Amino acid sequence: MIRVASRNYNKAKLVPPSFVAEQAIVSSKAFEAWVEAKSKSDFAIFRRTLRRSWPRKEICFLLPACRSSYDVLLDDFEPGMKTAEVREIFGNLRPKQVKLIKPLRLLSK
Repeated sequence: MIRVASRNYNKAKLVPPSFVAEQAIVSSKAFEAWVEAKSKSDFAIFRRTLRRSWPRKEICFLLPACRSSYDVLLDDFEPGMKTAEVREIFGNLRPKQVKLIKPLRLLSK
């Protein structure tokens, strides 16, 4: 737990407080827009706010520690894993998945 807290703290130090405050406001507005968009079944309402809430700026603050922008996002969900590892895993799985699914597709015709 200490290692996780330390890792999160070290990442958080790289992001300026002004950006964190801005993102809190944008996230709050995005949630409100999502609620409205959902009730009206109109994704366009949410899309406008979504563009501003995407973590592209945060990636810029954290990028020096990573090789690719996807590594920054991936690290939040799979700490320490790199894009190249994900590509390798799915690259190895794909042929097996195709082999598994192909007979099922024939059955559904």
